[in-house]
Amino acid sequence: MLVANGDCDEEIARALGISGYTVREHIRRTFAKLGVSRRTAIVSYVLRSLKPDMRS
Repeated sequence: MLVANGDCDEEIARALGISGYTVREHIRRTFAKLGVSRRTAIVSYVLRSLKPDMRS
């Protein structure tokens, strides 16, 4: 959800209390699992996965 909010790696790292490197690795692995190469594709996946009443 932090990626979907448009937060940069360092903002995500601060919010989660982890390093920016760890955030980048998690995002890289998410790219691989979803077969995508852009953060916007992660956002699209998250939005499609939400229950209808959670959208907006």
